[in-house]
Amino acid sequence: MLTIYLLVGTVSVALFGKLGDMYGKKRMFLVALGFYTLGVILNGFAQSFQWLLVTRAIQGFGMAIFPLAFSLVREEFPPKMVPQVQGMISAMFGVGMVIALPLGAYVTQNFGWRWTYHSAAPFAIIMFILAWKILRESRYINPGKLDWPGALILVWAVVPALVAVTRAPNVGWKAEQTIVLFVVSIIGLIALYLWEKRADNPLIPLDIISSRNPAIVNLGIMFAAFGISMMSQANTYIFQMPSPYGFGKTILQSGLLMTPQALVMLIVAPLAGRIMPKVGAKPLALAGALIASSGLGILAKYAPELPPNHLWAFIAMITYVGAGITLMNISLINILVFSVPPRVMGVATGANSLFRNFGSTWGLFRK
Repeated sequence: MLTIYLLVGTVSVALFGKLGDMYGKKRMFLVALGFYTLGVILNGFAQSFQWLLVTRAIQGFGMAIFPLAFSLVREEFPPKMVPQVQGMISAMFGVGMVIALPLGAYVTQNFGWRWTYHSAAPFAIIMFILAWKILRESRYINPGKLDWPGALILVWAVVPALVAVTRAPNVGWKAEQTIVLFVVSIIGLIALYLWEKRADNPLIPLDIISSRNPAIVNLGIMFAAFGISMMSQANTYIFQMPSPYGFGKTILQSGLLMTPQALVMLIVAPLAGRIMPKVGAKPLALAGALIASSGLGILAKYAPELPPNHLWAFIAMITYVGAGITLMNISLINILVFSVPPRVMGVATGANSLFRNFGSTWGLFRK
């Protein structure tokens, strides 16, 4: 279920980013949000696991709303306000987590998984209506023909690698299947590079993503997504596993215990956006990286000794790491949007989301 959502989403962020530059970012934002809303509605009514995979794939197209939203912010606000607004958007991830972790756990535990989708569907519909009524269309349009060969080669390059990452924990990282998938993906990456290098209107302009700032930002976002995804999955196991390996909590209790991390995200993101124009994005990104890496190092060394008597020490440490990753995320996205021209903002943020999704997938399935 998670794999199909990430597979479709990872390809769609690059495709919709390019389409946003060509036809308008609001228009493509609404299309992506429409896919997401339809997928959420259909998920709750899936009559079989196979149909649930199809509807989750439809929902995956909606992942493209994130790069398009960051692009619209850069266009609609004066430069000195952009970091604050980006911080507010990042803070909304914290708001969503604060609400969803305990509430989603409660709904799943007491009413079943279908109601996790039924309860989310009205909010998706409301969001679509508000976006349609309130958002203004982007001012920068970069017309041209869509690079369909590039899109197909991108699928060839990305999908086998993501499948390999999701399958490797079960079949083995050195298994023939895993190696073949990675080799196919590497060949696809080479083909994508050769094609995009000579394409008239490339899906992913190499000069944009390979320049210094975007390249560093993309790698940083990938590793940040890897860290937060791997830690989130591990935290779920640690909270719910019985003593002496974990804290032996229920699904609902685990959701509630993870809310401090989300609350810190809610505070740190807008605060970072406010002080960024004064101190710069680079120092905040470096501070976030140091905080996150030091916290993860402490957890790696001492976490096995924590259960079951040091619950709040564990919560404090994962909250500390979450603050560092939040600083990294908000700083890096601002470095990106100020490093590329507005006419290719959709492409740049779409490529950035592609790296983010790959990092998340790697983190979720790494064992």
